[in-house]
Amino acid sequence: MFSILKPYFFSFLQTKIFISIGIFVCIFFYNGCDSQKSFVPQHIKGAIKFNDSLDKIIVNANRVGAKLQNNAIIADNSVAHIVFKDSENLLYTDSKQWLIANGCAGLSIVPIIYQDNQVMLDRVHTREIATQGCVVSASIKKNIVAGVLADNTLFLYDTTKGDFTLQTKEEAIYAISSMNANPVILDTLVVFPTLDGRLNTIDIAQGKSIKNIIVNTEKFLNNIIYLNVQKDELVSATHKRIYTLIHGESYGKELEIRDIYFDGEYIYVLSLNGTIYQLDKTLAVVQSLRLLHANLNGIIIKDGHLYTFENSGGYLIDITLQDFSYEVFKLKFGMQRWFNKRITLFYGQNILYINKNILDFNKTLQKVLYEKK
Repeated sequence: MFSILKPYFFSFLQTKIFISIGIFVCIFFYNGCDSQKSFVPQHIKGAIKFNDSLDKIIVNANRVGAKLQNNAIIADNSVAHIVFKDSENLLYTDSKQWLIANGCAGLSIVPIIYQDNQVMLDRVHTREIATQGCVVSASIKKNIVAGVLADNTLFLYDTTKGDFTLQTKEEAIYAISSMNANPVILDTLVVFPTLDGRLNTIDIAQGKSIKNIIVNTEKFLNNIIYLNVQKDELVSATHKRIYTLIHGESYGKELEIRDIYFDGEYIYVLSLNGTIYQLDKTLAVVQSLRLLHANLNGIIIKDGHLYTFENSGGYLIDITLQDFSYEVFKLKFGMQRWFNKRITLFYGQNILYINKNILDFNKTLQKVLYEKK
């Protein structure tokens, strides 16, 4: 699920590798510069009010969750009444437990409980994994935990044995984006998204690699940012290339990717040049829309529409999937006279969070339509 700007600033997770270079690239590509041209809509349909708000602003986010200024957590389309430590980072959620990275000290498996329809963490029964490195992505299924460290080490951990069954270091990397895909754990295999642009499939029982797919070969900012596996269909991407494996046939396409989403039928891509693509599984372009100078963030698909946020002017772009026609709405940021481009954004299924503002697409949007001049 998962958008960009501050949530996807390049994160080096205390690996101390080319930090100054990474910060420069981060600012250049994701914040832009004051002289950069902004998106100017040909017509603004109207304005839309946010329909809820947070207590505090979002300070950082990844594909799984976001942390607020008061260390509260957004996950699973709701603000959990949970406070994290400064060093803690949410990496994975399911209906039974969360995986939480504790700085570079290790990984915590924390059971969740539901009380008055609210998610609570059962910290008493937390299980700790001493990873001896910063965990950037992780997943759990039954007794198997799969993860990737910031130095591109892949690991498997068996909770019943209380020990690692696999630890293997992949190619050296120089910098990564915080858009890190989690490993996908299947019945007998794990597909690891590496930080050097590969998909390494490991046999769980043997702890050995049985297939290694190169998605992209660049050395810089080449981590896998998206991975979705459904039966015999796989969709993955780095920031510069998409790779699919469909019924045994592989396809690749080079694109400057800001965000990507696979709904099971089509692949939707936001590019750095302001183009929104609808691709089929073979990566052929079905429909596309170019919005000149648009800085697009977030992909929400609901009721035959694709919604995305345009950051340079604070617009919501509403695209009809049937024909890719679109409308532009100005988002109303309360009493702010000018829209602040420096935002932190997170989105889940049908909910968009921008700083303290919430736009819940499960509710009727409050639109004020402008008269045509």
